[in-house]
Amino acid sequence: TVEGTNFGYKFVIKSVDDPHNLAFDNIHLQHHTDFTYCTKVPDVALFHCLRPADAGGNSLWLDGFGVAADLKDLDREAFDVLATTPVDHLDLTDKWMLRATHPTIELDATGETIRKVHFNERTRDSWRQWARTPATSTTTKNTTTNALS
Repeated sequence: TVEGTNFGYKFVIKSVDDPHNLAFDNIHLQHHTDFTYCTKVPDVALFHCLRPADAGGNSLWLDGFGVAADLKDLDREAFDVLATTPVDHLDLTDKWMLRATHPTIELDATGETIRKVHFNERTRDSWRQWARTPATSTTTKNTTTNALS
């Protein structure tokens, strides 16, 4: 079964004036995964270039599963942090507000096999997450109290 996204069953990615989402902007994008703000992230997204850009338009590809597997071998502690720390992602436009929370590296039920990678610095919404963390609030209150004492 093919399911649609907030953009619909299919959509055209193109640069427009005053874009409401990065998919419609022509700025340079770093490596990322798409739809991190969706609770159910699509398993596959297909891209097909209908008309190449007059200049630029290069695509960067990266094997996120390969990077995660290498990190698991090279720095298990860092891998475990990315596999166990929930990260908020948000896409807020005049048309929708979508929010989802995932670890950067999602594992299967065994906790060993990499199932998905959720990485997008442009949709990461951690500052709201940190703002509601009790430890952060306590620290802020203590810092303010100490500064005034």
